[in-house]
Amino acid sequence: SGDDDVNYLQPSDVSDSLDQTPTSTQGSAEATELKTRLLKLAASFDRGFASSPRASSEANDVIAQLQAMNPTSNANRGIDGYDSVTPLKGIWRLIWTSALDVVSLGANPLAAPSAIYQDIRDPPTAVNIIDFIPR
Repeated sequence: SGDDDVNYLQPSDVSDSLDQTPTSTQGSAEATELKTRLLKLAASFDRGFASSPRASSEANDVIAQLQAMNPTSNANRGIDGYDSVTPLKGIWRLIWTSALDVVSLGANPLAAPSAIYQDIRDPPTAVNIIDFIPR
């Protein structure tokens, strides 16, 4: 599957102490700038639900740059439940998506998706949590 099938998530309890950015000041500043850019895109285009092709392309570019800066090698290790070290373990909040199965949730005429989370506290089980609000 391609990048369009990937949901881009952020931990729901992000704090400066948990923020893993590169150790150099320049890298950290660049990562902060990229994260801010992604959050602005997410706010402007409803996390990808109302995205234009140009905004999707820009978001995917920002995400690719952030992925390249990720200091955690093999960040998805342990997700199968066979490794005690699981960097993705936790509850994650959706920031941006281009996944059709998620974006299509916004087409419901009666309810709109609100908060969307993925709970990976007990790998290999991942639970998707989607809050809907009336339109």
